[in-house]
Amino acid sequence: MAQRLVLIKNMTFFETDPQLQEFGDRLIRETTAKLALSSDRLAITFLVHDRNSILNSAHGEEAKSFWQQKIRGYRHRGIEITYPAGLVNLFYMLALQEWLATGMIANTTEIDRALADAIANCSYDASNYIVDILSGTTSGPEITNGPFATWQYQRQIVNRYFHNLGVAAYKPINVCQKLWRNGPYGRERTFHGDTMANRNMLTTDATAHLLYSIMTGIAISKERAEVMQKLLKRSPSLELINQPEADRFFSESQAGNSNRSVGGLTQNIRASNNEPDDHHHYDHIWAALPAQSSLWAIVDHSKHSMEVSNYAMYVEIPDQPAFTLVAFCESYDQDGQMIQTICQQILAKALI
Repeated sequence: MAQRLVLIKNMTFFETDPQLQEFGDRLIRETTAKLALSSDRLAITFLVHDRNSILNSAHGEEAKSFWQQKIRGYRHRGIEITYPAGLVNLFYMLALQEWLATGMIANTTEIDRALADAIANCSYDASNYIVDILSGTTSGPEITNGPFATWQYQRQIVNRYFHNLGVAAYKPINVCQKLWRNGPYGRERTFHGDTMANRNMLTTDATAHLLYSIMTGIAISKERAEVMQKLLKRSPSLELINQPEADRFFSESQAGNSNRSVGGLTQNIRASNNEPDDHHHYDHIWAALPAQSSLWAIVDHSKHSMEVSNYAMYVEIPDQPAFTLVAFCESYDQDGQMIQTICQQILAKALI
């Protein structure tokens, strides 16, 4: 299944035309000026899909011919590695689906529960459980050199998976660490290195490539792609829905993320420790979208090990081309001003 992600090495998977380049540069200037944010603290990859939907558009298509199709896109610092916080869960999710599909691990209700919490709420506890499942390792105190070398090799298994796909965008990424609120301890701290050089690192290009692959269904089998798509599907929070001015955000098609079974996998889409459909941390995005939009997204606002605000989303809007947007910001976007500003500018331009 992994071969469906393979690209010709060293090739960018999207193209930028002069009009899109000019628009993107202006978007960066206006966003950073409005927020008094240095442009070197923001990374963006933006893909314009010249169709209303790309959902499972790769079904039945050969990977080679699919990746030869042109995608229009724009990047600002899109190839520079950045701390992804909880957005690393997007990569852990694909690896987990591959492990399940190939029989490397067996599915359980706890895996379903952890994956739902990791993707819906960027739960660090859930992420760490998934890392244990993927790698066959556990955290704990320091251990002697021999066993620790084996432990480190096992923990690099997700990196090996992505690096072996041959996708140029995945070459610089590092996806082997758990997520921490107060910092790692014991063997986990040693594994990060003295200067934390081995911490998780992603680029917005790599993240956009993976999200695009998931949404089109080219990343893995259609069955597994649908599992991931359903985990990423978002609806407005109950608080937003109950506000009179927010009526435009709600539609039956967006309501009711509930337990689903796809291909024999029961996926608890509803986060276990939250009220139904309480996706309040996505309301910054909903506030910038027009009525009847559809949203698939993962976000993390982290004020713990680092202050970051990271977003990855695929958006469908009636009568407009769909778009994919990944933004990593080395600043805490507490009021959602950054993502709202970016989305509003994209929509005002009607995606060019």
